[in-house]
Amino acid sequence: MEDPQEPNQLDGTLQRSWSKREIPVNHCIYCSNSSWPIRDLNKEHVIPQRLGGRFTLLKASCPTCKEKIDKVETRLLRGMFSRIRVEAQIPRRKGRPAPTTATVQVGDDIKVIPIGDHPIIMGFPIVGPPGAILHLPPEDSCKRPISTLYVYNSNKLDELRESAPDEDITFDSMMAPIDFARLLAKIAHGFAVHFVGLGNLEPFLRELILGETDNEHWLFVGITKFECSINTLDKTGGEHRLIHNCEVRIQPQASRLGTHPVFVHIRLFAPYLAPTYTVVAGHISPFVAKQLLGRNRTVDLR
Repeated sequence: MEDPQEPNQLDGTLQRSWSKREIPVNHCIYCSNSSWPIRDLNKEHVIPQRLGGRFTLLKASCPTCKEKIDKVETRLLRGMFSRIRVEAQIPRRKGRPAPTTATVQVGDDIKVIPIGDHPIIMGFPIVGPPGAILHLPPEDSCKRPISTLYVYNSNKLDELRESAPDEDITFDSMMAPIDFARLLAKIAHGFAVHFVGLGNLEPFLRELILGETDNEHWLFVGITKFECSINTLDKTGGEHRLIHNCEVRIQPQASRLGTHPVFVHIRLFAPYLAPTYTVVAGHISPFVAKQLLGRNRTVDLR
C-alpha cells in the first residue's frame, strides 16, 4: 500500500474540490496498472455526463477500463435511464436525437405512444442492505429477492387506463439490476477516491466495476434506509430540477468490514423520489481516518 497522504494535502483538497469539480488524479483509479502514460489517461465523470453529472476527475481512467465502463453506461442510458433522461431534459450528445416513442402492452397488443405520454418514468431495484453489512457471503448476497420501485406520472397513468378501461396494461421497467449496481459502485468508488485519496483507500469495488465478478453486485451495494414513501410524480405544479445527491461517510470505529469503512450514499434523480443507495467503497487506516472523521461531505450535483 502507498504511504498515506499528508493531512494538510487532504485538507487542501477537500474544501476546493466540491466546487471546482475537476480534480487531477494522474492514475487509473480502477485498475492497478501503473504502466499507462499520464497523457493516455482519460477524464472521468464520477456520475456519467449523459446523466447530467459534471463532477470530474482528470487523468483518472485508462483506455482499457474506460471501454469496459462505457459499455455498461451505454446499456443503462439506452435502456433503464432512457425515459427519465427525456423527462429530465438532460442534454444529449450531438448527432444522437432523443427517443420519441415508447411501447406499452394493452391487452394482447403492443401500443406505440409518444415517450412523453409514457406513465412509467423509471424503475429502481429495491434490495436489502449491502450483504457485507449483514455478514453474508457473496453468493447469498446476490440470491436475495429484488423488487421494483416504479416512479410514474399519475396523470399519464390515469389517462392510459381510461383509454382502455377493460384491458390489462403492462409496462416494461427496462430495469437492469446488475448494470445498475455496477454504476453505483463506479460512482461510489470515484467519490471515495476523491475524498480520502487514491493511495489511502483499500477498495472493495474494482472487480464489480470492471465486470470481473459475477456474485458481488449486492455484496457492497444496497439500501440501508428506505426513504421513499411516495413514488408518483405530478409536474402540473411546475418543472422539477435534476439533482443527484451523494454523501461520503467514514465509520469512526473498526468493524468486520475493515479498520474504518468508507460508505457512500447515492441518490440519483432525487427530485423524482428515487431511493438512496448505500455503497461500501472500501476502508482506510486509523491514521487517515483520524484526519478525516467529522468531515463528511454531502454533494448537491447539479
